[in-house]
Amino acid sequence: MKILYQGVEVIISVIETLKPIPDISFDNTIGDFNNDYGQRHIIEQRDVTGLIKKTLIANDGSHVPLSIDSMLHKNDSIYFCSGKYVCKWHITQAVLEWCIELDFASCFTIQFLDNENSILVSGELKLSKIDLNGNIKWQYSGSDIFVTQDGKFGAKVIEDKIYITDWNNILHILDFEGNLINCD
Repeated sequence: MKILYQGVEVIISVIETLKPIPDISFDNTIGDFNNDYGQRHIIEQRDVTGLIKKTLIANDGSHVPLSIDSMLHKNDSIYFCSGKYVCKWHITQAVLEWCIELDFASCFTIQFLDNENSILVSGELKLSKIDLNGNIKWQYSGSDIFVTQDGKFGAKVIEDKIYITDWNNILHILDFEGNLINCD
C-alpha cells in the first residue's frame, strides 16, 4: 500500500512469515524475527531526495493482508493492523510511534469513529475502540469469534451503532461507548 503526504511517499508491504527476510539493510528493526507465527511489515519512506528510512516490523498474530480495510491515514499518521496489534507510523518523524496488542489472535479491520477522533478495531476475538494515541477506550468480546462460518469478518458502523456478527451467526449491536444494545 502506498500513501503520499506532502511530497513524502510511504510504502507498507507484507513479507510472508515463513519466507526469509530480504537481504537488504534496514534503518530500524522492531519485534521478534525468530517467531514463525506472525506478520512482518516493511515500511519504506522517501521524499523527493530519496530514501529517508526503511523499517522492518515483526508482530505475532495471524497474517492479515494489507487492504483499505486494515489501514487508515490521517494527516501525518498511518494506522495499520499487524498481526494481533494495531500500529501507528508517524510520517513527519519517520518512526513507528506505537504498536498496541488489541486481540489475542488477529486484528482484521480498522476504521475511524467519532469524526475521526477515535478508531474502531475488529479482531478475531475482540472489538476495540482506541484513541489516536493508542489508548484503549473499551473492548468487547462475544461468546465466540467475530468471524462468520462463511468467512465474513469486521464490524459495520451505521449511523450511531456498531454491528458485528460472530461464528454462531449472532448479531451484536453496540453503541460508540461499547455498551451492548442488542444481541440475537
